[in-house]
Amino acid sequence: MKIIEVSDPSGERDTPLTERTNLANKHGVDVYIAFHHNAYRGLWFNGGGSEVHVRPYAPQYHKLASIVAPLVSKAMGLTNRGVKVTNLHETREPHQLAILVEGGFMDSNQDIIAMRDKNKLRVQVEAVAKGVAEYFDLKKVVAPTPQDTPYRIGEWKSNQYGTQWLEAPLLLVAHGSCPVLVVHSYQRRRADMRTQDGPQNM
Repeated sequence: MKIIEVSDPSGERDTPLTERTNLANKHGVDVYIAFHHNAYRGLWFNGGGSEVHVRPYAPQYHKLASIVAPLVSKAMGLTNRGVKVTNLHETREPHQLAILVEGGFMDSNQDIIAMRDKNKLRVQVEAVAKGVAEYFDLKKVVAPTPQDTPYRIGEWKSNQYGTQWLEAPLLLVAHGSCPVLVVHSYQRRRADMRTQDGPQNM
């Protein structure tokens, strides 16, 4: 899955809506998702909630929005205001499946607390991604768990002249560390323990 951001990722520039939808249409994306925060009158009030907007006469859009809406409200811990059928630029102008997520009211005494929580905002985005995956019946690919890899090293042997070699393989299980470094460390320790009388037994 590839994500194309159509607004300024730094947030320093308010990208015009037309520029956003034109860029999405240029790339021929499969789904357009707009994340917004709502407002009522610009005065603090009690209430609020999250909602998802779609354009009229678009049953497929409505299906996606119906999946996403409860996931967003749960992620944010807000009231689910459901799916709203409206005539908005970002749901009307894209040439592809499009929804607009209102993740809460900026002037709500309750919603603003959740909207200032970076963890909840992250979970909200993950919830939308989960909804899109469910709509398109995408399967999550789980990376295989790294397995402990066995490496064989030898047992130190020596003769009367101080010559050393490895013999009789032993099993070493490396947990994500480099086996070469383990072997080199072992050799240095063995060499450090030599005396004038020859190698000592480990």
